[in-house]
Amino acid sequence: MEIIIKTVKNKRDKCLFTVACGKKRTADLYYSEMIGLVSALTMPEERPTQLLLTEQQIHEIDKYLKK
Repeated sequence: MEIIIKTVKNKRDKCLFTVACGKKRTADLYYSEMIGLVSALTMPEERPTQLLLTEQQIHEIDKYLKK
């Protein structure tokens, strides 16, 4: 899905962003809000990096890295 980002300056000379993705749209986002939204939209459904390791797996990884 295509993500469109537009930059707008408001009356106080601040940069605000508008993000559109499909039929959904947000307006007047600050930079950090825009980055968070875009990263959330582009993340895959399955996130294997969020799996928790058991203590034994952590020790095995430590042994491997110390070699």
